[in-house]
Amino acid sequence: MPEFCRASLLACLFMLIAACGSDVPEPGTAEPAQLHNSGPVPEKIHWFQGDINSALAEAAALDKPLFLYWGAEWCPPCHELKATVFQEPGFIAASRQFIAVYLDGDAPGAQQLAERFGVMGYPTLVVFSPAGEELARIPNGLDLAAYANILQFALADLQAVDSLVNQALQGAELNEQACQMLAQHSWQQHPSELDPGRLAQAFAQADQRCSKPSIRAQLFLLYLLNRQQADRPMSDEEQIHAVSRLGEILQDPQLVTRNLYLMLEVGPVAWELLDQQRPAVHELFTNVFAAISQNAEHSVFVRIQALRGMLAMLAKPKTSENARATVVDQIMALQTAALKKDRRSADFHATINAAGNMLREAGLLETARDLLSNEANQSRYAYYYMLELADVEKALGNTAAALGWLEQAYASARGPATRFQWGVNYLLGLLDMDPDNIQAIDAAFSAVVGELAGAKAFYQRSRVRLQRLDSAFQQWAVESQRQQALKRYRETMQPICKAIPQTDPAQRYCSEFLAQ
Repeated sequence: MPEFCRASLLACLFMLIAACGSDVPEPGTAEPAQLHNSGPVPEKIHWFQGDINSALAEAAALDKPLFLYWGAEWCPPCHELKATVFQEPGFIAASRQFIAVYLDGDAPGAQQLAERFGVMGYPTLVVFSPAGEELARIPNGLDLAAYANILQFALADLQAVDSLVNQALQGAELNEQACQMLAQHSWQQHPSELDPGRLAQAFAQADQRCSKPSIRAQLFLLYLLNRQQADRPMSDEEQIHAVSRLGEILQDPQLVTRNLYLMLEVGPVAWELLDQQRPAVHELFTNVFAAISQNAEHSVFVRIQALRGMLAMLAKPKTSENARATVVDQIMALQTAALKKDRRSADFHATINAAGNMLREAGLLETARDLLSNEANQSRYAYYYMLELADVEKALGNTAAALGWLEQAYASARGPATRFQWGVNYLLGLLDMDPDNIQAIDAAFSAVVGELAGAKAFYQRSRVRLQRLDSAFQQWAVESQRQQALKRYRETMQPICKAIPQTDPAQRYCSEFLAQ
């Protein structure tokens, strides 16, 4: 599974800018959401045409903040974003008060710009002040109205989210804008590492000072996540309070639905807490996820994500057999609903991807293979589904088939950064599943390094993949024949690295690869 969706159910929940308007992703074809602002409704987001420095200069000259969308053509969550948020009239209207910039990860120099702005996973939405200071990052999975509200609040306040953390820690009063920015910032994509214990304390303080129930719920869930990451045990009094708050949230279907993605992430943490204090509340988790997954008012995509949350809870001990009974029927019903969607709809790719993940997580590997094979044969993003198929075949014990899909995915991938990343996936597969096939590894290494040298993409996502490949090669080279191959690979890299100026950080990234 590609990295953006490995870490969690959030999609794993967005930089040179496309110079031509026709290359910018247009909103999809889904029905527009309810209007959240008055006045005429703009038809679509006006994406800036030009490079990022020109966009920043225009933002400063016009004294307008800048809104950056970092994405990729093949990325399923990007398709869901375009089918929903970028269709929402209130968001479109709010975006007109910003310089709106789209940066595709495969554009020339995009990965270097991604490193400059600290964006990695697709999609990422970032708001900057007119002076170029980062104010906030917007996560996936929010209630639609929240996206427009965040842009409006950024305009009203124009404070970096880090300063709001400090205010919360100091016990300052927090207005509605500050509360929403703290609750709905994408903390997983924050550009600098923050102490989770400090964040947990800030969220707890904000939870006490904010008034809106939905925002308080988000702040509390963020508190739970960061408290667990800080590895600081709760006192008996804190546990009692936390269990009480969880019960309140779980019994309010609207709160759960509006915070579904955050609830999915908090689930394992909350389950452990409830296991210690109130096991009876366990059933509430499966019940609320089941209710959302069966509610036809929600999109098929959202219903699948809720069912994935239910599956995660069903894997926990102390889950009743009653909760498990109908899950397979629900899985198959939602798979059928996904397949009935119009292939031309903007969210089709995201929905089918979610259905594939659902089937795999349920252990229905053969069914997942059938679904993904269909997409590998006809999807515009076939190379994406080929990676998914490789994972399924590996799980089924079919290593030759898994390697075949990895090789085919690399061969058909498009875009310099994507081709390098897909090539690394193939190489990693060979090192793992066919480690003695030196001839195939030699050929793949030459091809992948050629992609890297041609694209000069030693940055961000490509750099991370390079580091991962380095670690895999070092573990692989445990005997003499492999050590000789690794020596050849180091020699291949030397002229490539020497051609990079010493002042360029890419020179260090390159030189560290396969270093002894």
